[in-house]
Amino acid sequence: MKAARPTIGLSLALIAFLAIGMGALRSPTVLWAQIVTTAALTALLIATVGAIVGSPRAFWVGFAVVGWSYLFFSLGPWCSEQVAPWLLSTRMLDELYLRTMVENKILKGPGIRQTRVWDGPAMVFMHNFDYLRFHQIGHAIAAIAHGVFGGIVAVWLSDRRDPALAEARSS
Repeated sequence: MKAARPTIGLSLALIAFLAIGMGALRSPTVLWAQIVTTAALTALLIATVGAIVGSPRAFWVGFAVVGWSYLFFSLGPWCSEQVAPWLLSTRMLDELYLRTMVENKILKGPGIRQTRVWDGPAMVFMHNFDYLRFHQIGHAIAAIAHGVFGGIVAVWLSDRRDPALAEARSS
């Protein structure tokens, strides 16, 4: 059984999205946040349509389910305050923000910025608009990354369940 390979078009689209997202993280303006969030929502909507009528259905179902779920848990109402602070990606975005965007490097040190045990390391910056846009962009990028991972896992699980279909797809 051969491993499934992504198409060149899908690989190029993913690389282009990641490049734009990384550029947006470097200077998190309102326009960049809108561009990246709109691109992520468009990709998830296309994945939803692909899950309904698409040909490699397992990939699109996994992409849509995992991508939409991550976006809901990271940016959705109630979840953005109760669930998102506990996500590893939120912690990674906090650390990346503190290392790249904060001018005052005196704040370096474990636990210095935490006001309570359950708060993230950048809790002091919660009402900083650059911080909020940075997180919006970062979570939109992470939603697509999670969606791609979900699609790959869905294809793998589908191939394990039906080896004949996997053999037909690879030949």
